[in-house]
Amino acid sequence: MSSYSKLSRRKFVQGAAGTVAATAGVATATRAAPASAAAVPSRWDKEVDVVVAGTGFAGLTAAITAAEAGASVVIIEKAPSADEGGNSKVSGQMWWTPKSGQADGALTYAKAMTYGTTPDDCLAALITEMTTLNAWVQRQTGATAQTISVFSPEHPGLPGSSAQQSYSIGTGNGLLYKPLRARVDALKIEVMYETPAQQLVQSATGDVVGVLSRRGGNPYYLRARKGVILACGGFEFDFEMQKNFMPAWPIYGRGTPYNTGDGIKMCQSAGAQLWHMTTSLAGFGALLLPKNMPGTNIPWVASLSMPSSAKSFIMIDKNGNRFMNERNPDRHGSGQKEYMLFFDGVNNADFTRIPWWTVFDADSINKGAFMNSAMAFTWFTAHASQTWSSDNHEAVDNGWILRANSISELVDKMRAVQSTTQASLHSTFPFTDRSTLTAASVQATIDKYNGYCTSGSDRDFGRPASGMAPIAKAPFYAMQNYPIAYNTQGGPKRNAKCQVVGLDNQPISHLYSAGEMGSYFGWLYNGGSNIAECLCSGQIAARNALAETSV
Repeated sequence: MSSYSKLSRRKFVQGAAGTVAATAGVATATRAAPASAAAVPSRWDKEVDVVVAGTGFAGLTAAITAAEAGASVVIIEKAPSADEGGNSKVSGQMWWTPKSGQADGALTYAKAMTYGTTPDDCLAALITEMTTLNAWVQRQTGATAQTISVFSPEHPGLPGSSAQQSYSIGTGNGLLYKPLRARVDALKIEVMYETPAQQLVQSATGDVVGVLSRRGGNPYYLRARKGVILACGGFEFDFEMQKNFMPAWPIYGRGTPYNTGDGIKMCQSAGAQLWHMTTSLAGFGALLLPKNMPGTNIPWVASLSMPSSAKSFIMIDKNGNRFMNERNPDRHGSGQKEYMLFFDGVNNADFTRIPWWTVFDADSINKGAFMNSAMAFTWFTAHASQTWSSDNHEAVDNGWILRANSISELVDKMRAVQSTTQASLHSTFPFTDRSTLTAASVQATIDKYNGYCTSGSDRDFGRPASGMAPIAKAPFYAMQNYPIAYNTQGGPKRNAKCQVVGLDNQPISHLYSAGEMGSYFGWLYNGGSNIAECLCSGQIAARNALAETSV
């Protein structure tokens, strides 16, 4: 076992703190409160040791850790109780840790995935916490972590990947979330729903002393004697932030529509430094339904994929051209996203593949459901009453998938939908339709693809012959798709102790973050990384907050 593996958690955290202090100056230095900070009220509505914002895995874990240590805790949640849990509740419920005795290898793997975007001491703190994660899960849920083969590893070509192992506590929707949420109730931790955090309250010396939220339409001040832990999720559904930070837009979330970057904006107002803002875990393929999510002007987002047995289909851009191997492996945030987020600045200054079209024939529509509505792995399937038939014809009848007896007729319908959706989709995106989609361009693309099927060689993109079949059997179908994101990774930069840091890399006193809001994973990602990070960073943040001197 290496010297790194022998470090105790306590010694490691002390060492990591020393590293931060050495590289960033005196960690205890004070700074004046920004002018944008909420004023300290003359009277607090509630006073506790720790205020946690968010009921996802990170928030629950932070609250549980603080409460078990004897601290008074309150969780505030933007959503109503029926919609609690953020992205965590509709996630795959899996995580990963280092294999026994292979923490060094797992650290090498994490460093390779982050590609220099995250300091080594931050990754080392995370990996150290992950070595005890399975024992923590069993203690909290009573269930034993089981090894699974999914994404184990997701990037086998990277150094250290053999040290990674994926886990779950079985299959089923919310299987990990439910017992952790029950643990919060068992510890009698108060959860205040429909209480969105709005501003951090800072003293004259810059200490974060509480949170200004809203409750019942009125300002509600919560004092945090030890610290505020923000576990508010990302900014998938703040489209203005997308335009400023993402490499292309719009990308639609498969998670909670309550993720609108609130915590990120609060930290910015407190002087926080941001990182990893261009990173999202996105890929094929959002289908936007012609009705909005409750309380929003955002269309319902259904997450679709073509069944593995479907072969007679292609993906084309707004000009009718294929642009990738449609069977390219779709890993988290890579493998497909980089082909979709394409910017043609020379010819028409447009994202020519947002949206794109999936075109297929009568054989492929009968190969199985494009969406598994039995699995609550998106906000839509978890919260909407709408069903999706196994043969996909319910979606055709609803007009979500276009149908025609000829390619020419199909393209006429595609052009009408493309023009309408780009004109009225969302006020944040004033689209100008510069596409050249024509029946001739689409037919030429299909004819070329069908020729590759006959020859057994896709000379353009290398799609395997075993996964190809001609698009030849009427009726023909098309559905308009957008990139879909599991989540965003960016947010306030945090150090190895999960303290949010300012532009000078010094901690903002008594302010912590956990989970995907400012994730340590800023480049590539292994499935289960965010849940592992939520469960670990929540613990790290809570322990370090409780070590603070009360303010």
